[in-house]
Amino acid sequence: MAWTSRPAGDLAFGEPVGVPRTGRTDRVWAMATAVVDDRPVAIFAGGDNGIVRVCDLVSGQRVGEPFRGHTDWVTAIATAVVEGRPVALSGSDDHTIRMWDLSSERRADETAGRQGVGRVHREAGR
Repeated sequence: MAWTSRPAGDLAFGEPVGVPRTGRTDRVWAMATAVVDDRPVAIFAGGDNGIVRVCDLVSGQRVGEPFRGHTDWVTAIATAVVEGRPVALSGSDDHTIRMWDLSSERRADETAGRQGVGRVHREAGR
């Protein structure tokens, strides 16, 4: 299933672009966007399996293998550029924040949390 790409000006009308993605049986708890290799992607997580997925926003297709490593709900995702590389930070109820290199599709770092992570930007901003 693909999403339709439109110029940004069309978004001013408040209409959805493309068709909704379907097939998930769990909630989507966290989502962020980034640009990887000149393509827009969405990074999202849901369910208690601790998996973070990446999807190409133009084609609607999944990108690479899912990021695995959390052992509980992923409740927050943020993106940044670190040393010129796009990364995603995921926060989980397993009390960790993990950093994923979106270009190489590998885990880049892990930080232990104190009382769980409700929002990545709150913990990572300290």
